[in-house]
Amino acid sequence: MVNIVENWTELSGKIKSIAPDESLTGFFRMILQIEKTSPVMNFPNLVKARANEEIIIKIKKTEAEKFKLKTGDTIKGIIKAASLNNYFFKPDSIVILNQ
Repeated sequence: MVNIVENWTELSGKIKSIAPDESLTGFFRMILQIEKTSPVMNFPNLVKARANEEIIIKIKKTEAEKFKLKTGDTIKGIIKAASLNNYFFKPDSIVILNQ
C-alpha cells in the first residue's frame, strides 16, 4: 500500500506547449521548463529534484483560459504531485511573469 503525502511546490518556468488534455476532460496539458522551485510552508517539495527539467502539468481549462496562457509565457504557480510524473496546478495560484 502506498501512502499519499500532501505536497505543494511553488515553481516558475517557461511554457513550452499548452493544449487541451485528450485524456482528462476539462483540463489542459502544459509542458513547463522549470527554472526554480521553492517549498510551500511545511509541505514536502516533491518537485525539487526536477529543477531545470521539462515536466507535464495539468491545469483546469477555466484557469488556462482565464489567464490566457500561451506557449512562451513565463509563469509562477503552485503545483502538487498527484503521483509519479502526474502534476496539477493549484487553482488561482498562477502569476504571469512576462507581462
